[in-house]
Amino acid sequence: MTSQVTKINQSIILYDDRLMNEIDENIFQSDFWKTDKEAQPQSMGRGRVYFVKIQDQPCVLKHYNRGGLVAKLTLDQYLWMGEHNTRSFKEWRLLNDMVKKQLPVPTPVAARYVRNGICYRADIITREIPDIESLSDKLLENSMTEQLWENIGECIAKFHNQGVFHMDLNIENIQINQDNQVFLLDFDKGKVSGRSKRLSDSNIMRLKRSLTKVTKMNQLAFPNSGWDTCITKHHSEVSFSLL
Repeated sequence: MTSQVTKINQSIILYDDRLMNEIDENIFQSDFWKTDKEAQPQSMGRGRVYFVKIQDQPCVLKHYNRGGLVAKLTLDQYLWMGEHNTRSFKEWRLLNDMVKKQLPVPTPVAARYVRNGICYRADIITREIPDIESLSDKLLENSMTEQLWENIGECIAKFHNQGVFHMDLNIENIQINQDNQVFLLDFDKGKVSGRSKRLSDSNIMRLKRSLTKVTKMNQLAFPNSGWDTCITKHHSEVSFSLL
């Protein structure tokens, strides 16, 4: 990929010039897409994403929103700590590196931040992965199989072997396509630190908490057999000691 940075008015935009050759800051605005009948908004995580077309390619637009108690004070503003620390640029560059390593993540197209004094707002556009469904939806449909649980464990191990850790690994961020391939989404809190048992364990426990929460919320039994299959596969695939 060839990355470029440009400024349009107050927008600082990082993009892949092989995927975008016409830069328009309006594509990062949800209002811009509201008049496009093909653009589909969808609630996800802390806000909405828009499924849009950028130069005839299906893409996903995400605006970064705060979570937790901070969101009551400011929904979408982050403290400015330099361009390299902006949520959007960090995620774009991490996704770019992971694509080069052939890890199953969305391809980054463009990222933007708009600074306002000591704060900034941010957005990112990635290529859409077609025909995917979250692990959460699969559980609610009762369509999980032992093979899918094994695929999930193997997928997570691929990231851990590369020293990449999804610091918000939950069952919404695990997506499965029609060929039972597993992808991980939303790496704005992703971390690269080398292979680490501590971070690997933390990732797995974060996922288990998410799984426990959703099953309880929907009055489902915890999938003990599937979880055991997932963890056994993960542990067999990681290339560093988990002892």
